[in-house]
Amino acid sequence: MLIDKIFKISLQNTPAQAEPSVINVYFINEPPRTLIDTGIKSEPSIDALRNGLKAYGLDLTAIERILVTHGHIDHYGLAKRLSSISSAPMYVHREEQGGLQRIINSLDFRRHVFLRNGGPETMVDAIEKLAISAMGFADNLEDVLFLEEGEVIPFESTMLKVIHTPGHTPGHLCFYLQKEKILFSGDHLIKNEVPFPDMHVVGSSPPFHYMGLKEYLASLKKIEQLDISTAFPGHGEEICDVKKLIVGIFDYYQNLINRVSLSLSERKTPFEIVRELFPDASLLFKIFGLYKILGILEILKEKGMVEWEEKGEKDYYFSRGK
Repeated sequence: MLIDKIFKISLQNTPAQAEPSVINVYFINEPPRTLIDTGIKSEPSIDALRNGLKAYGLDLTAIERILVTHGHIDHYGLAKRLSSISSAPMYVHREEQGGLQRIINSLDFRRHVFLRNGGPETMVDAIEKLAISAMGFADNLEDVLFLEEGEVIPFESTMLKVIHTPGHTPGHLCFYLQKEKILFSGDHLIKNEVPFPDMHVVGSSPPFHYMGLKEYLASLKKIEQLDISTAFPGHGEEICDVKKLIVGIFDYYQNLINRVSLSLSERKTPFEIVRELFPDASLLFKIFGLYKILGILEILKEKGMVEWEEKGEKDYYFSRGK
């Protein structure tokens, strides 16, 4: 059975990333032998991967193909180094090409967007510092081959189907073994957690549109239609009841949408809403919270439930009729 040929290997995340502290990578031991995600670029990470494969009588040269779910460094940081060791080609969605470098290249624009939405300078500085420090944990995601929705990745006895699940990042991919009812979910689904969406800013001038959450919820509906017995996520334990988890995520966001709507009896910046709804969150999780709030405001704006106005180079939102 193919399930017996799927090896889960857990690697440590970056020192700055307290949660989640561990990244799961998966090795499918059937030709062409395939690694799904890689962990960060660090000696402890590559040693743990080497030892994980050694436990099954394999070494790093056994890797014949590298699939990357998305362009966050804990999922692709080692890809280039592993490819140079094994000669394995790297596959990713074209939206993720470059990985962290895409964020670095857009730091000035991101600063502008965060400040417009009421983010304090300290938060913006922290984002830039975090992004720059993360560069040491990943090589650029370049010299890659692109995967698209619906493509089939063949193995000796089965095949993986590529499912484009934008939301957590614009080019996030899940990989589905239809015959075996197994999903490799990356960060799209994580047990007992609600993954944060990307901002995915659309537009070059205000009002900007923040499409990450809308895309994430649409991707959830796509995954909900699949027959899945087990999902193997990028962090945490295997998921045995995918539909229950998805229902819980939809409930979470509907509740959060209701809370945001109620909070807009007066004009507020998105970050004022973040501080109101997530008062005890760390700075990093306030950033993630801002991504969620921006996505919710985009949904409410599309429904005609809230309005936007610009004042003093900041964006304010309020309930229609207020």
